[in-house]
Amino acid sequence: MSIDRLIKQMKILEKYDKVEGAALLTVHTATDQRIFERGKGSRKVIGKYAPSTKKIRRRKGLRTDTVVLENTGQMRHDWKLVKVKAGIWESRFQNPKNIKKAEDMFEHFKVAVFDDLTKREENVILPEAFEAALKKFLPK
Repeated sequence: MSIDRLIKQMKILEKYDKVEGAALLTVHTATDQRIFERGKGSRKVIGKYAPSTKKIRRRKGLRTDTVVLENTGQMRHDWKLVKVKAGIWESRFQNPKNIKKAEDMFEHFKVAVFDDLTKREENVILPEAFEAALKKFLPK
């Protein structure tokens, strides 16, 4: 195979990498909003606050109707889309303390929050995001 052909194939792969990254970032953003703004796991709401916690959150002007995992914003800002290697991307926490918090939260509420996509995220948002990214990075 010639050098020119290898370079051409590498450029195509770079474009696909951009497509994949852009589409998955769209899905990551949707999961971020679901978890941290609407307080929902992949199948149901995360949980309800205890009366004492509601009182504290009310004083801070924070949402009290459902657990939203948004207090200081630190956990949300640590939730990132990370490229592990070619073709492998993960939404995950960078800080081990947040990994532990997520594990503890699962044990407490028994709700999968960070591990799965909802049916809508998987069947609607992801395909639409890939289609939009393909149009953006691989125009005809």
